[in-house]
Amino acid sequence: MGSSHHHHHHSSGAIIPPWIHVPDHSRFFVIKSSSLEHVKKSFYNGIWSSTFYGNKRLSEAYESLPQGAKIYLLFSVNASGRFCGVAEMSSNLREDLDTSIWGDNSRYRHAFKVRWIVVRDVHNRSLKQFLIPANDMKPVTNSRDTQEIPATISKSILKLFKYEQSEVQSFLDDDYS
Repeated sequence: MGSSHHHHHHSSGAIIPPWIHVPDHSRFFVIKSSSLEHVKKSFYNGIWSSTFYGNKRLSEAYESLPQGAKIYLLFSVNASGRFCGVAEMSSNLREDLDTSIWGDNSRYRHAFKVRWIVVRDVHNRSLKQFLIPANDMKPVTNSRDTQEIPATISKSILKLFKYEQSEVQSFLDDDYS
């Protein structure tokens, strides 16, 4: 009986909101993580930290947002072949957040709060159609950490996170691989 394909019978731990309101002038950035564990810890602790330069870029974007606009982060783990969720940057960089969740690496001294909105996989094959002008027209799937994505493209990607027809899987599933 050793079928490994029983996993799509039980429900996924995916989080897919009925709607996502994106205020005008919101901005969107890709987050590339070296580790799925780091992303899970972000979900459970509501914080994130990028590299020094990534943090600087996100902080400057956060400070210059018009009233009511938001910053959305589209997460992908390096070499995973997929994006795994969307979070909103809900504070600027701070020194008082507990970054020890990622080990005691001094690299993560500053962090910012995030609010996870969507947790589900969207595979790169569904995203290769989205080409990023500021990145030599490479697909969004080739983005580096904190690459900014134009709002029109980002809204299309958010729709995929909500409506994509392939099997719903998320990093909150027990048997996620």
